[in-house]
Amino acid sequence: MIKSKAILISYFDKNLYSIGKISANTIKKYANKNGLGFKIFQNVKISRPPAWTKIFLINYLLRSKKDYNFIIWVDADAMFVNFNKDLYLVKHKINGKETPNTGFFVVKNTAWSKDFFNRVWKMKKYLYNNIWENAAVADLLGYKDIIVINQKREFIEMLSYKFKLRFLFNMLKKLLMKKHQLARPLNKSIQELRSEFKKNNNPLLKKVKWLDKKWNSVPEDKSSNPIIKHYPNCSNNLRLKYMKKDFENLNLKNVQ
Repeated sequence: MIKSKAILISYFDKNLYSIGKISANTIKKYANKNGLGFKIFQNVKISRPPAWTKIFLINYLLRSKKDYNFIIWVDADAMFVNFNKDLYLVKHKINGKETPNTGFFVVKNTAWSKDFFNRVWKMKKYLYNNIWENAAVADLLGYKDIIVINQKREFIEMLSYKFKLRFLFNMLKKLLMKKHQLARPLNKSIQELRSEFKKNNNPLLKKVKWLDKKWNSVPEDKSSNPIIKHYPNCSNNLRLKYMKKDFENLNLKNVQ
């Protein structure tokens, strides 16, 4: 692994193995091309749902003896599809109406970052929220409007982890969501949701810069020239289908 003061990291467990391997191959190629360190974590055990592993790892690396200047996170269901040489770390765009999305982010190793991610970790009320740790980040940054509290759904989610019956409870959860409309409606576009946000004057945003959406292109809000494609809010089967297709369209042998 190339020695660097910046590191690209990701994590996946056995449930996301097929998807994670595709993502990991693109992360490795991107890191090598741009002189970055990289690490794909797999065997990490925490007493929370897997989505919270990213916060655990960020907190760990912010205090690591490696003393990284920047930590760059990529979700296992996201992958690089563009291998340009520039990392664009200094080309962020500030847009107070954007929704924080923790599928991809860059963390500067500062006292502020250590405090912020420690506070994220402590927000246990979102352990089983439908957007997991993203809800905690959104809350701290003043984007509470995007957080949906669903006590019945979260109770089912909690039971599924406590008793390790993910498959059974996922089926039950889908049935209850359909019957009682517990899930957040997905028929609104990202633009429509943004228009509902109130002006956000959260002081923490003074320390936040927004990346262009090409760094986290999602189906609901696509970039015309994505660097990373991300597939949240869909089944693992669909994720694998889309990511396999994207990977087939890449010619990694020609990426130098």
